[in-house]
Amino acid sequence: MLNLKQGKKERKKERREILSGYILHGSGLNKRAVNIAFRECVLLYLLKGSGIFIDHKKRKFHLRPGDLIIRQPETKTTIIRETPEKWLEFAARIPRDLYRLMISQGIIDDDITLLHPGLDKRLFSGMDTFINMLKFANKGVLRVCKFFCVNGHSS
Repeated sequence: MLNLKQGKKERKKERREILSGYILHGSGLNKRAVNIAFRECVLLYLLKGSGIFIDHKKRKFHLRPGDLIIRQPETKTTIIRETPEKWLEFAARIPRDLYRLMISQGIIDDDITLLHPGLDKRLFSGMDTFINMLKFANKGVLRVCKFFCVNGHSS
């Protein structure tokens, strides 16, 4: 439980990593998100708009609708949105431990930071399912996920 009298630094330490998913429209986003690092892994599926993505290895990619960006935990990346007002993305945050588990099991390759699945109605359905699952997931389900990641199953 967060203590509102604590300083920002102490509250940040207590923050737990959870699965989350959301849709972001560019009207509230900056044109340039330079050297941004997240504690969690962030998957960004571009629905509308175009831009440039520079990953943590300084590789530069041109973005178009249907691209899937994988922003690895605690690595700095840059996104430059050509027209932020036309930008629409689905983003999902995955806890670091779950990300590491997926790497160790060969589910994802930690060298890949951009995929091109294209715009696909099945992916839209999956986004909707993911968001609905998160709405109804209880804390016990998330604790089970954390248990498996923390108790040696991720290495």
